Amino acid sequence: MNCMKLLGQRPMSRNFDRQTAELQTRIAIRCRFTALGSPVTRPVVEPQTTKGKVWLPQA
Repeated sequence: MNCMKLLGQRPMSRNFDRQTAELQTRIAIRCRFTALGSPVTRPVVEPQTTKGKVWLPQA
């Protein structure tokens, strides 16, 4: 909830349509912060040997 506090406790706009746009912008910013903080995990594949050659699958 730190992001919400940094962006203000309540909408600044007086018009309802502008308040809606402001809140949608806040939500987009929070989603972006969450995406930046999420780890990206990829599986580790052990190489397989075929007739003495090392075969690695294409990722």
